[in-house]
Amino acid sequence: MKTLAIGDLHLMAGLILPMVEAHITDQGIQHIVFTGDYTDQWMQTENPELYIKDLQFLLDWKAQKEAQGIRVTCLLGNHDIPYLIDKPVGYTLSDAENREQVRKLLLALQPQISCWAEGFLISHGGYLGGTQIEAWHQAPIPDLFDFSTDAAGVMETWDKLIELIEQVRHCRGGTRPFGSPVWADAKGEFSQYPSTCYPKQAVGHRPVSEITELTSGNCQTIAIDTFSLARTPYWPHFFPLSSAPGVVLLENGQHTVIPIPEWAAISEETIAQYFEMVKD
Repeated sequence: MKTLAIGDLHLMAGLILPMVEAHITDQGIQHIVFTGDYTDQWMQTENPELYIKDLQFLLDWKAQKEAQGIRVTCLLGNHDIPYLIDKPVGYTLSDAENREQVRKLLLALQPQISCWAEGFLISHGGYLGGTQIEAWHQAPIPDLFDFSTDAAGVMETWDKLIELIEQVRHCRGGTRPFGSPVWADAKGEFSQYPSTCYPKQAVGHRPVSEITELTSGNCQTIAIDTFSLARTPYWPHFFPLSSAPGVVLLENGQHTVIPIPEWAAISEETIAQYFEMVKD
């Protein structure tokens, strides 16, 4: 089954996915996996309209692909989980009602922590050291505010999500030598703590200038977060960080980089207009 892995979107699904569209058809893609972090962006914590617009675009896009017989798997990132457990941090929306709307849209994506595709374990940050998959990692997250059917199961998932989001490497303010599967850093931690369980992985989370293959012994991790933005203090405020953005085709245990040069060429004004940031 040909799988296309797409890195972190950060409220830019409506900009990025139209650029990916042709490759889905040309490559005969049967499965699409997103690495998470659908929410949050520089300077957007008071812009709930952008969150709703972009998440609804992603939800509609997912439904369209599934109607075409393409499986779509949405994984969770560290930016998404605070909305599911309603524990805001510095980069989340400030208003509680807006966060609730975001939570409902995220749940509609049927997100999970990780999945397997073509011999690769895909997650937001990666499984490092002896970290192992738990059964709940590969099933859709339940509504953590709905206790009507399985209250005990909901509370257990809630506690486990809190545990994942709090497992942060010490250099990011945590107490662990490496992060959980939603916090692990492919470039900063993989070489020191390669997985003893899963030798082939694909991850997002850590921005890279191009699709990057990292190896340590017999372990291989493909870092695919190439759609991140850099910010400037002046309008239009943003520009693509990567000069060689792309997505990854996974097939038969191998990976192939599919360049998305349109993203490197996108105008800063187009990004600012999508975020509805008017000129200063």
